[in-house]
Amino acid sequence: MAGPGFRDFSRIAASDPKVWRDILLGNREQLLAQSRYFQAQLQAFETLMQQDDGAALQALIEQASSARSQWHLKQHHQPKSA
Repeated sequence: MAGPGFRDFSRIAASDPKVWRDILLGNREQLLAQSRYFQAQLQAFETLMQQDDGAALQALIEQASSARSQWHLKQHHQPKSA
């Protein structure tokens, strides 16, 4: 059971596996580094939940929220037609 957000979030899984295999292998080093970082962050959240450390959890969530709010997609501006 999942909502429509899950469908959007998981649409990559519906893509051709060969394409994603090539993307993953072509970007192996960076993706492995990001995977290790992601795993470490998940472990930090899990540890804080196990310790029932609400203040530290809130601080991590605030840090993530701040990072997200500072992230911007680069916009491509097209010249206006005369």
